[in-house]
Amino acid sequence: FYTDAVITSGAATLMIFNGGLHVAFDNAMWHISAATFCQNLENYEIIKKIGSRAVIAIAVTLLTVSSFILMMRANQEMNDADKDIIKIEAFFALLGYILELSLVYLVINPIFATIKFSGILGCFPGSLGGRPRDLQREINSLYEERVAYRESLHYGNDADYEIV
Repeated sequence: FYTDAVITSGAATLMIFNGGLHVAFDNAMWHISAATFCQNLENYEIIKKIGSRAVIAIAVTLLTVSSFILMMRANQEMNDADKDIIKIEAFFALLGYILELSLVYLVINPIFATIKFSGILGCFPGSLGGRPRDLQREINSLYEERVAYRESLHYGNDADYEIV
């Protein structure tokens, strides 16, 4: 059996880059399913249901296509190898994929989520301010509602009222 697996710096860089793409794709799917960009629209609930169903359709399609490609590669490797001996080298792509997913879910995703939600990148425009930015936006919104309510109250002067 061939048991020595060598991970070069190029392979590690590629795994980290692919892990970043994987995390970005996961976050995009979350935004589609939660319809975060459509919360202020009138038909938000309908858009959210469509988004949830779209995410399921996208996930099933990608699972089917990637499984098909993986099986085609394994089949090609098996056809090129000796018919009598099943070589473990034919399945190194699967082992690499398992290693990459472990790297994504145990290292890259927690780092990315910590950076995104902590507000470290709050100096950039957009939604990178994290939880502190969301709290500040909520406080500003409540303050504006309070000011608008006070302005809507009509305080008349004493001449407007009759003393009976």
